[in-house]
Amino acid sequence: MMRKIIFGALLMAGLLMVGTKAHAGEMYRLYNPNSGEHFYTGKLAEADSLATVGWSYEGIGWIAPDKSDTPIYRLYNPNEGDHHYTANKFERDFLVTKGWKDEGISFYASKSGTPIYRQYNPNAKAGAHNFTGSMSENNFLLTKGWKAEGIAFYVSSLVPADQKVTFDFAATSDGAAKFEDNKLTLKVGQVVHFQGTFTGVGFAEMIKPVSSDTSIVSDATEAEARKFGDRGALVYDHLVSPVPFDTQVLIARKAGTCTLTFTSRYGAVTKVSVTVTK
Repeated sequence: MMRKIIFGALLMAGLLMVGTKAHAGEMYRLYNPNSGEHFYTGKLAEADSLATVGWSYEGIGWIAPDKSDTPIYRLYNPNEGDHHYTANKFERDFLVTKGWKDEGISFYASKSGTPIYRQYNPNAKAGAHNFTGSMSENNFLLTKGWKAEGIAFYVSSLVPADQKVTFDFAATSDGAAKFEDNKLTLKVGQVVHFQGTFTGVGFAEMIKPVSSDTSIVSDATEAEARKFGDRGALVYDHLVSPVPFDTQVLIARKAGTCTLTFTSRYGAVTKVSVTVTK
């Protein structure tokens, strides 16, 4: 089973990984659709418990070291029902003076490695801070009024190395396209989206495919995308691996050749060569 959530909304509803074996250092990310808060925990039981009471499981946010000299403290605001995470003892102590509860060390950060970016929403009471290793998510939030607060801390990596994203086939409105070995042949006017399979731990975020020539292949308009029903927007797919996923709906606009480049949340790049005929 999977849930598809439009990237533009950035509100991701997910699947509970009940009984899934945890990898060392995995930090699970959950979302509260009522308060807007994102929550991060290294305890699978805590993640499972929150998911049973309405939190949405969003996969693995990052991989933290088992131990280091840089603890990340978790604090709780009982008035707003919000959590905060910081490596700064002075920030922790200041928040405690303002009524926040110190919940101790949540996890450990690395001295260097993969950066986790922190954003602040000046309009939110709960869920005012977000933490992500995805620069695309960071940049998207900035377009919605969030403030960039730079690198909060570093972690070991974003996902275990066994994650893999592959495309299985391209689906068109008329089913006539030829897709093999990441090569696609379309006719002018055909609408297409790609379907693939994710294998590994976490969840796949397929960034919008970038066309080397948008005059040949580009995003389908809403009317054009209706040929695929409710498809037509970039989706997040929350995973119990392996799982299929869909991507942005595109349209062939004129004859020619171009390359589509897809990049996953965790850096996996897939390229598809496209030939459009009349």
